[in-house]
Amino acid sequence: MIPRQFPCKPVWKNWDTVNENAKEPDVTKHKDPYASNPAITAEFWNFTGWKCGRNAAIAERMGDVKWYNFKAADNARVDLEMTFPHYYGENKAIIDKALVIGKSNNVNPTGDDLINWVSPRGVEMASEEYFNVKNVRFFNFDFNDAAAIGTCSHCTQPESSGGFTSRTEKLWFDEATVPRRITFNFPGKGILYDIDGTLTDKGPGSWAAPYFKHNEWAGCENLSDTKYRGHICDSSV
Repeated sequence: MIPRQFPCKPVWKNWDTVNENAKEPDVTKHKDPYASNPAITAEFWNFTGWKCGRNAAIAERMGDVKWYNFKAADNARVDLEMTFPHYYGENKAIIDKALVIGKSNNVNPTGDDLINWVSPRGVEMASEEYFNVKNVRFFNFDFNDAAAIGTCSHCTQPESSGGFTSRTEKLWFDEATVPRRITFNFPGKGILYDIDGTLTDKGPGSWAAPYFKHNEWAGCENLSDTKYRGHICDSSV
């Protein structure tokens, strides 16, 4: 899903001069590697998905694509997920103004609904750079090992390196029903940059990442046993 001016041509004009496996632009050769095939913004509004066997909404290769005012509930794996949002750089692939409910009152807690047996995530962060999530409200992730946010979409293979940064702002969590804000999925190396502090409660420009001892710095806390489930650092880091 990479809408662009010339859809049958590659995104980057220096496509043939870079690593064929990576398919990434060499910005040292071109000040604007996207200039010859500029993005076209695509907006998706007011989608609702519930009781899906996997995801309410999922997309892999993403260009300048915005999801606005999505609502999702009772989905078995992830509610909202984007995998590769890096094709046109920063502030292009965005989830904005979403309502995400892990398990709603529309589920029979003693019945055979699939949601009773799984541990979904509300939003799954990308396995590349430049993913943005903002203005999302999370409710009812207080069952099994469910969490509002998971990291590294589709990072399920041994060669998945992780370590990609997603950006968040203006998130809201229902404290009574969201005991786990974050789950750092395999390979356990996701990075979350909290623009305004609403994810980490550490103020603007703070960070969340899995705990590693070599990252014990002033300004960081190991909060792996709390709702953050990882290393939380303020903006001084």
